[in-house]
Amino acid sequence: MVLAVATNGRTPPVLDALFAEGLTPAEVAKRWAALGLSKADAPALRALPQSVLEKLGNLEGVAYWARDTANRSVLGLRIDQLESQLATAQTGSAWSGQYGTPFQQQIASLEKELKALLNIEATLGKKASGERHLVSLTDDVPPLAAVSVGDLDTAKNVTWAVPGMNTTTADMSSWTRAAQNIYDRQKLADGDSDRAVISWIGYETPPERRLSSAWTKRKPVPRSWRRPYTD
Repeated sequence: MVLAVATNGRTPPVLDALFAEGLTPAEVAKRWAALGLSKADAPALRALPQSVLEKLGNLEGVAYWARDTANRSVLGLRIDQLESQLATAQTGSAWSGQYGTPFQQQIASLEKELKALLNIEATLGKKASGERHLVSLTDDVPPLAAVSVGDLDTAKNVTWAVPGMNTTTADMSSWTRAAQNIYDRQKLADGDSDRAVISWIGYETPPERRLSSAWTKRKPVPRSWRRPYTD
């Protein structure tokens, strides 16, 4: 068996080579291919320690089916952990009679992260054309993530759907719906060719900014003051 379940959260020796520092995605891909793993090995991957799965699920060069397997496992583990932490925090707050800022901040942070993770989970469960894969998942609050519509391991054409202001993974279902629309329109235009669309919320989007009342009340510059354009 290529993969042996590690103990004490340590990386299995066979995977150490993948996580070596300074490797390019191409070098990782070559080492991954040498392991000879296939989708049939998914149960063995899911049995790996969470710390290993977190690295594997975000490692460029690893097959996307394996990254999806690892990230889904981490997603489920984090949801269970957060639900437990939230219940403990809420019980502790009620038992102590303290509903002040520290408890509120802790509970709000847990609820924020849990809401995003549950939204990602719901997104993966949607039935639509094109299989869905969780190809990245970070431990930020809220987490950053990417969901592909279509198989990235076989796709010949890939489209990235990148969101704008005020978008977080708490909106993953709606943003992936937009990616799904792109995928479906491409199918109408190009038939069943191998392709994928990535619903990518992989950065902290900027907040929406509104112009101040002082700016909106500014008078336009008189035409006579404007400089003529010269090349």
